[in-house]
Amino acid sequence: GIEFYKERPIFYGAGNFVDDYAVDRIERNDRAFVYLADVDHDVPGNVCLYPTMIRGCQARRATGIDELAIIEKMQELCWDLGTRANWNDVRRCLEITPGALAGKKPARAAPPA
Repeated sequence: GIEFYKERPIFYGAGNFVDDYAVDRIERNDRAFVYLADVDHDVPGNVCLYPTMIRGCQARRATGIDELAIIEKMQELCWDLGTRANWNDVRRCLEITPGALAGKKPARAAPPA
């Protein structure tokens, strides 16, 4: 998950990006994100997370049920840390905004189109 401390993001469990030597069915190390953060004068702003699947040591954009599972897991992890993560259907990324406290638990993400 991701939380903010003094308006700076902390990325927990980002791990290795390509970790395909043995897929752990519980940890799902074949599911990941590409993280992009807006930075203005050394101050991070919005963070966009693009869901990926790793197969054959290649990271590709996740689609369908894989994309949905990745999104929902990260939303839950962020919510547990007090951070709101909202799906942006136009940019096809999970957006995290500094100061956007979790509030109520997120509804299940809509199935990808």
